[in-house]
Amino acid sequence: MEAEEYTTGKSKLAAYWDKNPRKFRLLFSLLILIFLFFIVTNLIRNATTVFSGTHYMMLPSSFYIQKPLIIKDDLKNTTDTIPVGSFLLMINDVNVDSIKTFENQFKLISNDSVLKLFIFSLKDAKKVEDNTSLKTIYGLSKNYYLKKSDLPPDFFRILNEGVYIGYVLEDGATKIAGLREGDVLLSINDTALTMIREGDKESLTIESLRHLRSQIPGVPVSYKILRDNNIQTLDVRLAKYGLELELIILLIVGMCLFILGTFYALKRPELVAARLTGMAFLLMGFGICSSYNLFPAYYDFFTDLKIIIINIVSVISIPVILHSLCYFPKELKALNKKKIHFKLLYSYNIFFALLIIVWYLIDTSSLSKIPFFFIFMVPIIYYVTIRIKYGKYESKDLHGASVLISFVWIFVYSISLIINISYFLNFKPDIPYFYVINILFPTFYLYVTWRYKLLDINFKIKRNIQYTVLSALLKTVLLALFTGIMLYLAETNIRFPNIKIAGTNVQYFNIPLEESTNQELNKIFFMLSGLILIFTFIKFNKLIQNFFDKNFYRGKYDYAFAQSKLSDMLDKNFSIEDLSEKLVKNISTLARLKNSAVYIFCHDEMNRSTRLFIYDNVNRIHTIRTVENEVFNSEKRFRGPVTLDYVSESTRNAISDLNVKYVVPLKIKDKYLGLLFIGEKLSETALRNEDLEFINSLASNASVSIDNTLMYEKLAVQERIRQELEIAHKIQVASLPQSVPEIKGLDIAGYSLPALEVGGDFYDFLNGTPGKFTVVVGDVSGKGTSAALYMSKVQGIFQTLNEFYDSPKKLLTKANHILFKHIDSKSYITAIGANFDTKNNLLKIARAGHLPLFYYSKSVNEIRKVQPAGIGLGIRDEKVFDFSIEEIQIEYHKGDIFLFVTDGITESLNTILEQYGDDRLMEILKEFNEAPAEIICAEIIKSVKHFSEKAKQHDDITLVAIKTVVG
Repeated sequence: MEAEEYTTGKSKLAAYWDKNPRKFRLLFSLLILIFLFFIVTNLIRNATTVFSGTHYMMLPSSFYIQKPLIIKDDLKNTTDTIPVGSFLLMINDVNVDSIKTFENQFKLISNDSVLKLFIFSLKDAKKVEDNTSLKTIYGLSKNYYLKKSDLPPDFFRILNEGVYIGYVLEDGATKIAGLREGDVLLSINDTALTMIREGDKESLTIESLRHLRSQIPGVPVSYKILRDNNIQTLDVRLAKYGLELELIILLIVGMCLFILGTFYALKRPELVAARLTGMAFLLMGFGICSSYNLFPAYYDFFTDLKIIIINIVSVISIPVILHSLCYFPKELKALNKKKIHFKLLYSYNIFFALLIIVWYLIDTSSLSKIPFFFIFMVPIIYYVTIRIKYGKYESKDLHGASVLISFVWIFVYSISLIINISYFLNFKPDIPYFYVINILFPTFYLYVTWRYKLLDINFKIKRNIQYTVLSALLKTVLLALFTGIMLYLAETNIRFPNIKIAGTNVQYFNIPLEESTNQELNKIFFMLSGLILIFTFIKFNKLIQNFFDKNFYRGKYDYAFAQSKLSDMLDKNFSIEDLSEKLVKNISTLARLKNSAVYIFCHDEMNRSTRLFIYDNVNRIHTIRTVENEVFNSEKRFRGPVTLDYVSESTRNAISDLNVKYVVPLKIKDKYLGLLFIGEKLSETALRNEDLEFINSLASNASVSIDNTLMYEKLAVQERIRQELEIAHKIQVASLPQSVPEIKGLDIAGYSLPALEVGGDFYDFLNGTPGKFTVVVGDVSGKGTSAALYMSKVQGIFQTLNEFYDSPKKLLTKANHILFKHIDSKSYITAIGANFDTKNNLLKIARAGHLPLFYYSKSVNEIRKVQPAGIGLGIRDEKVFDFSIEEIQIEYHKGDIFLFVTDGITESLNTILEQYGDDRLMEILKEFNEAPAEIICAEIIKSVKHFSEKAKQHDDITLVAIKTVVG
C-alpha cells in the first residue's frame, strides 16, 4: 500500500494518530503489556488449578438399586441380572423423578401385573465415557419386565444427595485412588457436592466447585462413595491441572494473531490501515488466548476483571475488525466517507459492552444468558450490506489481494457460523480444535503484505531459512505420519484366512486360525508394512527434497554440463560484447548466483576505457557499464578467487552497488584477460570451498573463450580496415562535393569527417533553376562501409529528383517513396533540405527526422532552432510520411547564417562521457557571426575537437554553413 493515506472519511482521532505515531506506539505497547499480564496470569491460574481427573454428573435418578435382581425369560429361556448400583428411571413409561410419583404409580399396579422397569444398568457405566448427559444415560438404559410380586420390597434405596461418577481419566488422581465409573460420590471431606442442570448441560454449583478447587494438591482428600450399596472412603491426592493440549493450541493460535497485530501496529503506526489491522488482530489474539477458563475456587478481583475484559474485548473487536477491512488491503474511500455507518457500529457494540458490565455486576450467572451470537451477527450483517452498497475499490490494482483477504474471512467465519448455529440448535458437532483455522489469518495477511508490498512493509525470508524450515517440516510430517500409521497397525488385529499349501494344492478352511498363529502373522505383517513404509517414505522424502534442492538451488554442480556449455562458445565467432553477455549469464545460471559481472581488459592503448558486463539472474537483466582500465589493474596479481576485503579501493568503489562477494581473475598462464565478479548464491547460503572450486573451473573455461574471441576480433578488425581502406577514397570522393558552388548573395562552406575510414553522413549542393539553390544534409544510420554505400545511393536519388522538384518537401517526399521500397528494414536516413530563392531572399526548409536548422538572425542577434515536423526516410510508407512532413518558409536578410549539422557534432563525447550539445554550438555560431562561412565551420570543428580532447570520435561529423552576404 502506498505511504500516502487518504484523508477522506477519517475521524479526528485517526488524524491525530497520523500526526503522532510515537504516541500511538506507546499506547499500543501499554495495551500489549496489559493483555500479556492477563494472558500469563490466566495461564498460571489455570495450570495450577486443582484437578481430580473425574467428570461429575447428576444422579440418573434418586432410586438406587441396592439388591441384585435376576430376571428370567421363560419364552427365550434366558436370564438377565440387574446389578447393584443401577438406577431406576421409569415405571411403565412414567418418569419416577420423586418418591411421591413412584408411590402413586406403584399403587396403581396390582401384584399380578407385569412391571415395565426402565433401568440404567451399572454394567453400562463405562459406556458413558465423556458424553455425560441425561440423553446419553437414557440411550444406554433398557426395559426389564417382571411381576410386581417378584420385586423385593427393599429393592430400591432413595438417594437424596450425591454425585454420579460419569468417567474417570486413566492415571488421574481419583483413578489411582480407586474411584470407578458408576460410583456415587456422597461427599468430599464431609461436604456433599451438588449439581445443577440448564437445558442439556450439567455442572457443579459454584459452591461445590469452590469447595473442590479449594483442596490442596498432594494432601489426602476424603472421598466418601457409595459402591455396591456399601459406603467406602478413598484417600485421593489431587493434582494440579497443568497444561492441556487444548490450552497449548489456543495459546499458539492466539499468540500468532497477537504477534501479527503487534507487527502491523508498531511497524507502521502512521497508517490508519496498519493501526486498525493491528488492533483487530491484537484483540482477536487476546480473546483466543484468554478463552480457556477453569472456574476458580473463588471469584476474586482478578477473576471478575478478566471475565469483564474478555467479554468487552470480544464485543468491541467486531467493529474494529470490520473497520480494518475498509482500509486493508486497499482503502474503500466511498464507504469511509460515510462516517455515520462506523459510528453506528461502534455505538451498538459499546452499548452492549457496557450492558455486559452491568449484568455481570448485578448477577454473575446472567452472562450465560447474553445472546452473544446475535450481538456479533447484527454488525456483520450490517457491514456486509453497506459494503455491497458502497464498498467498491476505485482501482483494480489490488484485486488479487482483496480476493485473498475476503476469502480467508468468509471461510473462517462461515465455519464458525455453522458451528455456532449447530450449538444454538442443540446439535453439537464433534469438531475438536476447530479454532485452529484462525491460523489462516497470519498466513494470508503476511503473504498478501509481502506479495503486494502493502503498508510500505517490505520483508523477506532468506532462501536458506525457507529451505531449512521446509526440509525440517517435510521430515517432521513424514515421521509423524509414519509413527501414526505404525501405531494404528500395532493396535490392529487382522484375522488372516486359514490357508494351507499341500504340494501343488492350496487349501482354504473355514475354521479360523489358531490365535497364536494369527498373532505371529500379524507380527510379520507389521514388520513388512514397516519396511515398505520406510522404503516408500525414503523415496518420497528424496523426491520432495530434490524438488526443494532444485527450487532453492541446492543441487550438486554438474561439471560435465558446465564444461560442455562453456565449450560451445569456443566454436562460435562471437564479438567480445556478445561473449561477455553470454559468459555472465551462463556463469550465473551454472553456479546458481543472484548476479555476476565480467570485465575484459582492453589491450588497445588508444582506448583507455572498457566495459563491465553485468547479469542479474533474479530479474534476468543484462546491463553494461563503462569503466577505466586503470580501475581494475591492481587485481592482476591474484591467481584465484579472493573476497572483496583484499581488492583495491578503486575496485570496491566501482562495484559497490553490485552486491558481489568474490573477485576471480581471468587468466591464461600469466596473460591477464579480465575479472569475474561473483554475487550471492540464489540459495542465500554462504559460498563454500566447493562453490569456489566450481566457479574457478568456470573461470578457466571462460578465459579460453575470451582469449580466442579477442584474437578473432583483432584479426577481424585488421581485415576490415584493409578492405575499407581500399574503397574508402573512391566512395567519399565520388559522393561528397569537391568544391563549393558560387551562388550570388550566399557564402557557402561545408565539412565532413567520418568516424571510421568512411562514414554515413553526407551533404550536397544541388543547383536547379536560376536564382534557386538547394542544399541537402543527411545521416545514414550506422557507420562504416555499409553506411557509406547507402549514402552514395541516397545522394544519387537526391541529385536525380532535384531536376524535377525544387521544393524541399517534395524532394524528401519523393525520395522516401523510392527508399522505403529499396532500403533495408534495419536502416533509415535522416535528412534536411533547404531551397534558397536568392531573388526574393526566401528560404524553404523541410526535415525528415534530422537535427534542426540553426538559424542566426542578424537583425535581432539571436539564434533559433528551425524544426519542421517530419520522420526519417525509409521508416514508414508514403502515406504516413507525406502526412507527417512539413515545409517552413523563412525570409532572410544580410548577415543571417544558416547552419546544418549532423548529430556527430552535438553528441560528440569527452572523456567523462559528456555531450557537446546544442548550447556550445550556438555560442560558437554567435561569437563568429561576422566571420565568413568557412571560418565558422573551422571554429566549430576546432571547438568540438577541443571539447572531446583524447576521447575517440564515435560518430561521423558533418556541417554546412551558409551566410547571406547580399541584402
